[in-house]
Amino acid sequence: MKNIFKCVLICLTVIFLCPLRLWADFGLSVIPYESGNNLRFGRVDEGSLINKEIKIRTTGSGGVRYQVFQRVLQPFVNERGERLDMGIVTSYMIANSNSGGTLYQQTSTNLSYSDQLLYSSNSAGDSDSFRAIYTAQGDRLNTSGNFIGKIIYTLRPIGEGTEQTYILDVLLEASREFRITVRGSSGERLVRLATHRASEQKGYITLSFEGKRSGKLEIYQEIVVFPQNERREEIKGDCIRFFTTSENKARHYYPEASPLKKGKTLVYSTEKGNDEIAINFILDEDKTLNQTAGIYRGRITYLIEGGGLQETIPVDIEIVIEPVFEMNVKFPKEGLRFFNIHPTSGPVIKEAVVTVHTNLGQPYVVTQNIRSPLITEKGKKIPSELFTIKEELVNQKGGRIAFEEFVPVPQGEAPLFFSDQRGSSAQFRIFYKLTPNLKIAAGTYSMIAEYSLGER
Repeated sequence: MKNIFKCVLICLTVIFLCPLRLWADFGLSVIPYESGNNLRFGRVDEGSLINKEIKIRTTGSGGVRYQVFQRVLQPFVNERGERLDMGIVTSYMIANSNSGGTLYQQTSTNLSYSDQLLYSSNSAGDSDSFRAIYTAQGDRLNTSGNFIGKIIYTLRPIGEGTEQTYILDVLLEASREFRITVRGSSGERLVRLATHRASEQKGYITLSFEGKRSGKLEIYQEIVVFPQNERREEIKGDCIRFFTTSENKARHYYPEASPLKKGKTLVYSTEKGNDEIAINFILDEDKTLNQTAGIYRGRITYLIEGGGLQETIPVDIEIVIEPVFEMNVKFPKEGLRFFNIHPTSGPVIKEAVVTVHTNLGQPYVVTQNIRSPLITEKGKKIPSELFTIKEELVNQKGGRIAFEEFVPVPQGEAPLFFSDQRGSSAQFRIFYKLTPNLKIAAGTYSMIAEYSLGER
């Protein structure tokens, strides 16, 4: 019996000598007052201010301090994948709604993707609860739709213990009045194109629309005043092209660049929600070469209708055709030189091509000035009747050449080409023919010629 008692005593002694280890047992819950397990704001209109209250309850034990944080786990996204501006929802903790510890963020603060400290327990880590107000501010709405986001709350021990989290779904229906925003590449409602630089040959008008509407929305383009200069002369329609693009996969009636045309035409339609359509304008560089210089101003209106809505938006368009008055003369690789000419050589022809680009709308003349006759390096001249000139128009209906048949090359200044009265651009060839005979000296012949472009 004594031995049995000793054994029990020894076992008890061992048990009491083992160190006692206490584990903190934490809990966290978030309870919206009005909407079950979710924080529901309902419909949020522009200008509205909606407050919702929640209660945050903590369970602590074991003498371990803890803190409670919040952060946005998932941004507010609608059915179109659009994000709500983070500044729309704010929160603050209601002062003195806790029984112990320290309450933070007692003034309205925007939600954040980073941890925001809400509460610190007392040194004993006692259980507690506190209340918070979340506010949806309609004046900060940046788009419309049904939005859902998530806020995660974290109870974090300061020391031993397992971190606790709670995820709260936040739902709201953002509703904006139907709104159209207009933006032009050169001003709020202005498109300005110019031929001066490639970057200035493009422009656009964007029409952004969002908010409450129903049914199909259509956009028509109508040229009220076709671009014209101060003399009321209209720009050629094929000088300007336009096409449409948008963010959503709506229907575009002009997805490819097409000439700007008069009248009213449907350019876009959609049955979807918010969108932004761009009407892009470009100058056709080849076509503007033949357009008279000047500033051409016009007006386009965009009629937006559908779902009981109708709005007309005027847009000004300005086209600047920079003045051009230039000439290019293309010679053979060796220039106007006749190599290794002998008395018995056959006729040799050199060709030059003259191209004139102008859009001044004024008649002009191209002049040739032979500054030295055709001679060899030793100063031997060619008789004038053996060196002749002839011209030929290249795809040119207007204008007149001076030498339709071969005639001796005139010395000094002589006109080569006379434009039409509209001063149209032109291109023509000049043929210089050397016909040797037994009286000429052998050698390489060359001359100096100048070409000039001037008004007449």
